[in-house]
Amino acid sequence: MITVCMIVKNEESNIIECLTSFRPLTNHFSITDTGSSDKTVEYARQAGAEVSFFAWKDDFSAARNTALSQVKKEWVMMIDADQRLSEEDGRKIRKTLSSLKNDVSVIELYSEFHSKKALLPKLWRTSLGLQYRYPVHEYLQISTGLKRHQLDVVLRSLPKENYLPSRQYYVSLMEEYLQHHSNDQHMLYYLLCDAAYMKDYQKALLAAQRLLELDSLDEGLLVKVLLQSAQVLQAIGSYELAHQSLLQALDEDPQNISACLLMGDLSVDLKNKKQAAIWYQRAQECPPPPIGRWYHDPGQHELAQKKLSALAHLL
Repeated sequence: MITVCMIVKNEESNIIECLTSFRPLTNHFSITDTGSSDKTVEYARQAGAEVSFFAWKDDFSAARNTALSQVKKEWVMMIDADQRLSEEDGRKIRKTLSSLKNDVSVIELYSEFHSKKALLPKLWRTSLGLQYRYPVHEYLQISTGLKRHQLDVVLRSLPKENYLPSRQYYVSLMEEYLQHHSNDQHMLYYLLCDAAYMKDYQKALLAAQRLLELDSLDEGLLVKVLLQSAQVLQAIGSYELAHQSLLQALDEDPQNISACLLMGDLSVDLKNKKQAAIWYQRAQECPPPPIGRWYHDPGQHELAQKKLSALAHLL
């Protein structure tokens, strides 16, 4: 009924544990190896997975789409080798599928990356022939007419010690893509984020500028660009510009908890502890943001309380 599908490279330390965690859901695994030099393929086959091969060409979507083309079961779930599923959640998915109405085509699950969560399409009917888009930071293309079902199940990703090499590679793929699709919002936003992570602040701000110069941005993206820009500007000491960026974000979304927290952090940098306390208090009063396609930290209210408590004895 279900095939768990993944693309892998040099995942010998992950593959057995990953497959084991998904066995309460299914015993059918389809793995596409993109050039492993370790024992990934050997371990995967020993665990009963079907293994195929893909000649890597700097395109994660191409690899995923090739992997998907080989799936024959009714439902497919695309995962990564560093993701884990609890036994309880595996049973929950099976039970849901057994009673699901025929008009439901896509199931959205919670994906947890470090402390952040997003609600993403992770399970869908194979007959739809859905495809991924973009060479990196790929996402599944789903037509608006397809009915989705949200399920309270969490796919947890294991933390990595060093993301810098992968981010450097991702940036190179995005820059190549943007040479031919210069105004693509998705790629420009992730270029902003990954360049900021690498502390290449000039590249990050150029990506932000290109985004803000576009006629319109996808729903919710403007605020995210402004918040990311503010963090970069604060990091390089451009406090006034960071302040302006946060004010604009709050003008778009007055109850944005991330903007309030960042305003508090900026006030701390400016040695204005009373103003910082006001912003942290306001953050606590903000409603929790809905979990959607963009990752966010559900622990922000607790973070605001910790920051407020740390300031209390200084006021």
